[in-house]
Amino acid sequence: MKTPEDIFSMDLKHLPPASAADDKGKIMVYGRQLGWRTVDIREADHFCKFFECTHFTYTPPIPTNDKKTSLERSTTGAL
Repeated sequence: MKTPEDIFSMDLKHLPPASAADDKGKIMVYGRQLGWRTVDIREADHFCKFFECTHFTYTPPIPTNDKKTSLERSTTGAL
């Protein structure tokens, strides 16, 4: 099965590389029991083994107050 861009298969023999973690050491893992969860990359094997997680991806960037990346709703103009 082909996965969408930036979603990768994983198992105990093919864990995410350290470079997949954000600056706080987090990745997102997916399993049928849990759905998507943000976890420490050092726990990827635990989530594979005990929660049957099968996929991982990068964490999204943190929203900032920078006007270019802010997720806040504009207070001017119509919605």
